[in-house]
Amino acid sequence: MKIFATFVMLLFASSLFAQPDVMVRDSTGNILPQAAPGTTITLNVKLFVDIYWSARDGFMKNDLRQFTPLRPKDLFGYSNLYQSKWWPMQSDYQVSSIPNDFICWVYVEMRTADYNISYSLPGYLNKDGFVKDMDGNMFSITVAPHRNYFLIVHAYNGNSVVAADNGTVMKSFAVTTANTISWDFTDNWQKAHIHPSLTSYPMMELPSINGSTVWTIPSGDVPESDVSAGDRISTWDNFVDFSDLRSIELSFGKKTGFSPYDLNLDKFIDVNDWLYVRDNTFFFMSGNTFVYKTRRN
Repeated sequence: MKIFATFVMLLFASSLFAQPDVMVRDSTGNILPQAAPGTTITLNVKLFVDIYWSARDGFMKNDLRQFTPLRPKDLFGYSNLYQSKWWPMQSDYQVSSIPNDFICWVYVEMRTADYNISYSLPGYLNKDGFVKDMDGNMFSITVAPHRNYFLIVHAYNGNSVVAADNGTVMKSFAVTTANTISWDFTDNWQKAHIHPSLTSYPMMELPSINGSTVWTIPSGDVPESDVSAGDRISTWDNFVDFSDLRSIELSFGKKTGFSPYDLNLDKFIDVNDWLYVRDNTFFFMSGNTFVYKTRRN
């Protein structure tokens, strides 16, 4: 009886502290086994997303929290087939409730500096802009030790951002054992990697409560379909530009909820979403050298 009770307690404890598996991929997207034994590093990473930013109090807000799915793979309510642009996790990871300070789902990549392998893990942005795990703790991820990594953060409907020195050189983080990596994307536009064309920028400037400014990633990067060799490809190009306007135009209608096309968070997909993106395309903002395409079966 004691053995059985101990077994039940262990099962209960493991369910409480279970974390989603790290997704490991090679440069072509093939799933790889997690490196063993690996080392768990913590990330103190801060990031704002423009559509959630509130200059009135200096926090982000999520007016669509009641529509936020408990399972990230169900994020794009009306365009579920497009979900894996920014959500490559293959597990059925699901939470029982959304944290009180939840703003939006993100996933974090630690990509080896030789571009060969990436380690991905889900988390969320809280109202202060910090990446947290689903227990509200500082984000952590298990990677292979003694390597140099690039830091990439993907947020809902926004341009993906890569940590960079002076905007033009991707920041290389050396991981030995149990490192803590800190990076603040919000205090300088050069903290994120600029597109090699040098004509597009990953961050946009927004006002803050004390008269200063903060830097955020622009939302509005929505899927655009292409046809290639008979296969339909959905692509996010990490640009907020007129291709996104075309995608929105094709999606007008009385649709409500958490959708990639509801860009102003008013729970409707209509001309106001078109206007929102149009107002944000003056600089044709882009951040990331990594472009993600997903084949639809």
